[in-house]
Amino acid sequence: MALLDGEDQQLRRIQEKLTLLRQLLQARDLDPENHDPHEWYRIASIIKRALGNFDNDVSFIAALLAKQFLTEHHHIPLLDVSAKAQGAPGLDFDVRSHNGDRIIAELKTTIPYGQNDLGAKQRETFLHDFDKLRNTPADFKYFFVTDPRTYDVVDRRYRSYLDGIQLQ
Repeated sequence: MALLDGEDQQLRRIQEKLTLLRQLLQARDLDPENHDPHEWYRIASIIKRALGNFDNDVSFIAALLAKQFLTEHHHIPLLDVSAKAQGAPGLDFDVRSHNGDRIIAELKTTIPYGQNDLGAKQRETFLHDFDKLRNTPADFKYFFVTDPRTYDVVDRRYRSYLDGIQLQ
């Protein structure tokens, strides 16, 4: 899959963060026998600053996976997942195929809070997204999840909410 300029730039920023993280970890002694919370906090806060909001980076990479699926299955002419900020309101994907089909999708990188179910806030967010997909006219509707356990939970416990929506 060819990356567009914005996508390539975003991946390079993520790679820079990971390189910095590797350097930070190699330069620090993370001795588990050291119980000094000041030292552990100092190291953890340095890592947190280096990574920034890494959840958005994970979501961006997941969006590239969804883009790959959508372009392969629907021949979408141009889809730049770097154009929309991760976490921005609205549908995660709202695109047209070459033949004019409207394709919408929501994408979740969520890991279930519970062993066999979503946490209360996760459930609320998922149900909202299911409603958004169900109530938006489109030729194809997808709910993408990246975690196998999340897929199992949604498939087992929330399948009835996915009427007309493909779980991927």
